[in-house]
Amino acid sequence: MRSLNYLFIFSLMMISCSKDSESNTKPATNNNLAELNFNGNNYSITDAKMIDTYHLIDEKHQYMLLFSDKDIVVDVGGFGSSFYYSIPLVSRFSMKLKMYSYGENIVNGTYIFDDNEPQNYQFFNQFTMSIDTNNDGYPDSHMQVVSGTITSSGAEPNNTLHFNIQLSNGQILDFVYSGGFEYFINNY
Repeated sequence: MRSLNYLFIFSLMMISCSKDSESNTKPATNNNLAELNFNGNNYSITDAKMIDTYHLIDEKHQYMLLFSDKDIVVDVGGFGSSFYYSIPLVSRFSMKLKMYSYGENIVNGTYIFDDNEPQNYQFFNQFTMSIDTNNDGYPDSHMQVVSGTITSSGAEPNNTLHFNIQLSNGQILDFVYSGGFEYFINNY
């Protein structure tokens, strides 16, 4: 009986040790949602999140879309509370986009960049792309949107987004993303 107890304890220790050694990062080759070619370099998108912040008073939806080559952490509080997200500092690539729409999901159609928040509520007003250009593991180039459109088709959380935007460095980002999103909702 004592040897069975030792065997049981040893088995638990082995299971515990194997769980501790697992990595929390996603290898790009196995979980690649999309590849983006920019400035002659390829960047893998291995994680994508969509956070729907619904305004109960005026029925407007604000969507925060996050893309990265590393795991993105999202913590959505309860009703009426704010949300938190974190993209790891040690990443080669990330994008953050804020879109606005009426309805219970991102309405299909063309969203125009407008930082004045027009009344039609099918627009985006924030876009940032951060890349590691010197391969040291930390983003050192951060570009914002200057003008352009994003066209949405499909249904949440598998929207297809066609980016056709001019960045603050003068370059055009023409890219189609159809890798899907992990969806979060945060009402207030």
